[in-house]
Amino acid sequence: MYFAQPAIKRRWIVFVKVTTQSDIAGYDNLTELPFTVTNDPAYHARPRVSGDGIVYEDYNSGNADVFGYHILTGCAPFPIATGPSNQFAPAIDGTTVVWVDCIKPCAIDQIFTYDLVTQVTRQLTTGPEPQDPAARFWPPRGVGG
Repeated sequence: MYFAQPAIKRRWIVFVKVTTQSDIAGYDNLTELPFTVTNDPAYHARPRVSGDGIVYEDYNSGNADVFGYHILTGCAPFPIATGPSNQFAPAIDGTTVVWVDCIKPCAIDQIFTYDLVTQVTRQLTTGPEPQDPAARFWPPRGVGG
């Protein structure tokens, strides 16, 4: 068994727990108690936490999807972004979740957002991938050393 990809926000620490499977787990710094988010054979990765909300990648469908979990309610994880393409690299701040969606044919990554309260999804970016391969690097070459 080993642990990876930790994230922390105030009292909550979340991470990937790898045994014979890869699950999302956490620790409450206030109560000093561990908790489990997922416990199934699907691959799970990149947990992030804000308030009592956790988001992470879930590969149960065969590709990356974004799922959420409310720590204080302890209810089952819920889908935030699913579909035939990969939805990955989630982040959360308050009730706002963002992620990258690899829009088919998976050459154009776009940023999406979801509000956990209003349950509204919005696409924040549009357009094709930059034509200049050098435009993919940040910081731009020659900036910052």
